[in-house]
Amino acid sequence: MGLFGSERDAEAFMLLTSMIFSFFFFYAVNLLVDKRISLLNAIVISVQAVSTRFFPTLLYFFLIGAIAAAGVLFFLVGVIFTFPIAYASTVFAYLWVFSRDTISQEEN
Repeated sequence: MGLFGSERDAEAFMLLTSMIFSFFFFYAVNLLVDKRISLLNAIVISVQAVSTRFFPTLLYFFLIGAIAAAGVLFFLVGVIFTFPIAYASTVFAYLWVFSRDTISQEEN
């Protein structure tokens, strides 16, 4: 285990680290596709955007998680409806944070 006393502590640490990374890299994939910037620039801009709007993004992150979890709880049939809604809402959140003129194409 190395740094951790038990396997359970290691799993909790990995889960928390994964959640933090996915939270701060929330907009990175959309930036890569939409703005066509490098991966490192997309990560930096995503971290800056999430840090700027931390609490609204955190609330939104929990809302998306609740929508996706509701689909799983309804016998996996709800996944067909809730996952596309959750994904589409992430695109709308991206458009809310980044307009077309926010990042110039010269930042490649």
